[in-house]
Amino acid sequence: MELIDLFGKIIVVEQIPPWSQLKNVDISELSSGIYILKIRWGNNVVYGKVMKE
Repeated sequence: MELIDLFGKIIVVEQIPPWSQLKNVDISELSSGIYILKIRWGNNVVYGKVMKE
């Protein structure tokens, strides 16, 4: 799992075990804004948007 800022900089990299259904990530130190969440498993990649106020 990667959390990427809107400039393309990777801010957070975390490993998620394949059997896990939930992952908490501490973003308290990040500035307010919009980030892109990238999750990979096998050959699949899913992107999502994270907004921190």
